[in-house]
Formats: sequence, C-alpha cells, structure tokens
Amino acid sequence: ITNYYSSDDVETIEKRIADYCESKRIQYAFTLTSGVFLVTPSLRYKRVFGYIKNNVKDIAGSLGWKEVFSGPNITVLDPYDEGIFYGLQNINGMKVVSDIQLYLDLQSYRERGEESAQFLLENRLKKQW
Repeated sequence: ITNYYSSDDVETIEKRIADYCESKRIQYAFTLTSGVFLVTPSLRYKRVFGYIKNNVKDIAGSLGWKEVFSGPNITVLDPYDEGIFYGLQNINGMKVVSDIQLYLDLQSYRERGEESAQFLLENRLKKQW
C-alpha cells in the first residue's frame, strides 16, 4: 500500500489513472470507495483507491503525485495475485474490480466499508443470483 496526495479532485485523479494505465498497457482496477461509486453512485468520497500492477513510482511521478504518510487522497494497492483482475468491469471507460472482489475489499474497510458492502450486496450481487 502506497499513499499519495494530488491537488486534483477524485474524478480527475481516476480519469488520469485510467488514461495513463490504458496508454501504457498497465493493469489497474479501482476498488473500495472509487469502485463502489463507479458501480453504484451512492457514496460521497474524497480518496481514490486502486490496484495497479508495477510501475507505481513511475505513474506517481508522471501524474505529479506526492508520496505522503498522512492525509492521502490516493491509495495504490499492490495486487497480491492475478485474481484481483479476474472479472473486471468497464464502467465509463474505467476498470473496476468484480463485484465479488469489491464486496470482499469493502468488508475489511473501516470507513463505511461494511455499509457500502451491504448496499452492494443488496443492489447488485443478489440480483445476479
């Protein structure tokens, strides 16, 4: 996990990540608050969360992010295996982890994560059964 700060708003940060990663063919996927907002716009958030495979320092430098130890508005998660990218969703031109992965990630996120996971379960996952 690496934390960064950018003066851009969350929507701009997400768009720039998507554009950069697509242009460089870097695997990425949004999760947690970014992911849940993209799949079910039901949450206000101020912090971007995404998995990015490799090149994180290069991306941060290219996009003008500053690494910080407090007050981040970007958190990059190093994917622990390829399964993170299984079943990616393309929403508004941005990649989001599968609903199942998003649900699992939200369950362990303390800032309204359980509430968002429950919302995702009721409004998306149960409809797929």
